[in-house]
Amino acid sequence: MTQQVLRARVFLPSTDVNTDNVSMDFVAEATGSDASLDFTDTPNPLTALTAFFNTNSGSHPLAYYINSIISRASNACSITWTDITAHLDGSPAGTPYRTDTFTLGTSAGTQGMPAQLAACVALRRAYGSDLERGASASLPSDERAIDEGAPSTHTGITRPRARDRGRIYFGPLNLNPLNSSTPGTWDNTFKTDIVNACQALYSTFNGGTHNQFNFVLWSRRNASVGDVAFVYLNEGVATQRRRGDTTQSRVHAWTAV
Repeated sequence: MTQQVLRARVFLPSTDVNTDNVSMDFVAEATGSDASLDFTDTPNPLTALTAFFNTNSGSHPLAYYINSIISRASNACSITWTDITAHLDGSPAGTPYRTDTFTLGTSAGTQGMPAQLAACVALRRAYGSDLERGASASLPSDERAIDEGAPSTHTGITRPRARDRGRIYFGPLNLNPLNSSTPGTWDNTFKTDIVNACQALYSTFNGGTHNQFNFVLWSRRNASVGDVAFVYLNEGVATQRRRGDTTQSRVHAWTAV
């Protein structure tokens, strides 16, 4: 029996029309006796994912740390769920399976970091017997190399453990996550809150029942998903450059010299 796997893309819309919306991806798998994910019982993948943002996981819910430029209007945020059960290799999966909306919780304040700055949460599955550096094999070339004339595959060293790792770029953020005494690092309260929220999200829901489900880590290279075993918040502030490439930062007119 093939268990259903859905990719959830969370969209956080900006209140500034000149700023692009932010998205974050998560993956949920049916792990009980039901082949499909059940959205009718509680908890379900939707309630679990909205709780990741809005439920107090320690001192504050994660929405508290999200920049106030992100809309808090009723049902302004959305989640598209795409069925990737037959597309774990990353092949096109078609239109969304379903779309839901939710309201993001209150922000801590109006002062925000630049949109491209984020907290990088590292996730990994259990390594097991996987090696950091594996045998030489035929590997797919990246799109940029192919565009510049490289063949579609090339020979290189495999990295099996890299397929067991993933990350979330959480943001955009206000100033509250920052450590006031050590610039460029995270406040201990924020570190605890975000790790607690990740531990809750990546636990087993409805354990031992027919509608059990898990949020999992997806490896396109292995065409598989697996349980998250470890969570780590990178100590320094990370950069997600595409979030900073907004219409505000582009050149609209040239000035003669």
